Amino acid sequence: MQSAPAFEGMYLHGILHRIEGDILNARAWYSDVAESDVFQEVWGDGGDGWVSFLDAIEALRRGEGERKGLREQGEEEVRKVLEWCLNKFGTDRVEDASSVWVRPSEKIKSMGEGQVTGDQQRGVF
Repeated sequence: MQSAPAFEGMYLHGILHRIEGDILNARAWYSDVAESDVFQEVWGDGGDGWVSFLDAIEALRRGEGERKGLREQGEEEVRKVLEWCLNKFGTDRVEDASSVWVRPSEKIKSMGEGQVTGDQQRGVF
């Protein structure tokens, strides 16, 4: 889920960080998938609306800015990603998904290990 070409999983990972309030980590994941089809479907081709969206959430968490429209925008984002996944993967039962698992690259493995031990922080690349 955390390596290309599983961009849907990577994007959902970023959304979960957004929801939990870890905006720095969400930015990193969003940045990683910004060129993917699923992300472009949600945010538009070449647009930076997602940056403004995360900026607004961050401002709100600092006690600045307005809540107006953020909840709806977040819900719409999730709805669009889920709709994308439904269209791509369907709803058929999957008995064994091992054939579609994505093995993390050595870089991703190393980054994950560094984050667990505290030797490395995830940031926007």
